[in-house]
Amino acid sequence: MLDFKTIYDKYWAPLVYYGFKKTSNREEAEDIVQEIFSHLHIHNFINENAVRYYLYTSVKYRAINYHTRTVYKTKIIEQYFEVEEDCDLVETEFITLVYHHMASLPGERLKIFKLIFFEGYGLQEVADLLHLSINTVKSQRAKALIQLRKSLV
Repeated sequence: MLDFKTIYDKYWAPLVYYGFKKTSNREEAEDIVQEIFSHLHIHNFINENAVRYYLYTSVKYRAINYHTRTVYKTKIIEQYFEVEEDCDLVETEFITLVYHHMASLPGERLKIFKLIFFEGYGLQEVADLLHLSINTVKSQRAKALIQLRKSLV
């Protein structure tokens, strides 16, 4: 039997990222993923691959619905989703690995890494936010990248 919390913890962030790539709207991506998890019945799935397929497919189609309702006309939607979805899935799987290996980063280095690469802050913004010198932020960012590259190889 698959544990809901384990599935939720493992797939929440990558699914939000995947949804964001499809919608270009972080709030909408989070809403889509939350809605999918609120309707998820783990007991219906035999293995984790089935759950993963269901989750990613659900995010994809809800993102299409989002665009249909709010952003694009039908013709533009078809063009938008003709892009190779395999590339998005590979990228999302890579982000899953990065999230997994990020746990090994020390506290402040992890915080700096998240702010720069996942929240989109600039170096000076991170320095100001954390009350650090910009050189410290640069150094910690470089060390985080080196550490992650070593752990992902």
